[in-house]
Amino acid sequence: MAGDHPDSVRLAIEAERRHLAELERQRVESAERLILLEAQLAQEPGPTRAQPLPFSPPDTPAGKIALFKSLFRGRDDVFPKLWTNTRTKRSGYAPACGNEWVHGICEKPRVRCGECTHQAFTALDDQAVLDHLQGRSVIGVYPMRPIPRG
Repeated sequence: MAGDHPDSVRLAIEAERRHLAELERQRVESAERLILLEAQLAQEPGPTRAQPLPFSPPDTPAGKIALFKSLFRGRDDVFPKLWTNTRTKRSGYAPACGNEWVHGICEKPRVRCGECTHQAFTALDDQAVLDHLQGRSVIGVYPMRPIPRG
């Protein structure tokens, strides 16, 4: 465009401005149609039937435990259990310990689990998962895998 006559440049500028104005008008119209369509979709009733599962749910306790362990993965050498203090209404998670509340070994609540010299953290096993699935306890996962030593 260098060297073009100034009048032709001005005409080209005006043509581009008209083009941009037309594009802006089309953008606004499209945005308005999109809003109407999304509102229409929100008004539609949801599916009336439950969608089938993409797999057959397990029907044995062992199958349910295997499914649970495949979906919720974390450390296998230790797992957290929910604790609740009914007096203070506080709750949280602590590592499951084989020595918890064992007379003469566990010094809770005077000694916190993290400072206890008798820690015997429990590995996640099928019984712990079964107790969780049947509502006898609430467990969690520690998602960070241990660092390999060596």
